[in-house]
Amino acid sequence: MANPTVLELAKKAKEKGIPLSFEKGQVLYYEGHHPFGGFLIDKGRVGLKFHVKEGRDKSAGSPLEGEFIGLEEILQDKPYASTAMCLVKTRVYFLSRPQIESWFHQ
Repeated sequence: MANPTVLELAKKAKEKGIPLSFEKGQVLYYEGHHPFGGFLIDKGRVGLKFHVKEGRDKSAGSPLEGEFIGLEEILQDKPYASTAMCLVKTRVYFLSRPQIESWFHQ
């Protein structure tokens, strides 16, 4: 079976994922931690930042509603490359690592 498309993943996330709400300033995951799952951003804004050698943080972008974060790290079996923090009140669908892996390795 071919890998699912982003639209198929979004549909599965809304059907089988766990809806979670976060307030401004709450962290979804931290840079360098082993990925436990991924998130589909349903409503709100999330900022991604990573630490640079000079001792400060640098922006890695702000994914839009309908985008996944944390997916690439799971599929590559690497630690999270950035810290994901809610910039406003945000609703996401959480997908566990085993759920994501099963969709890509059927």
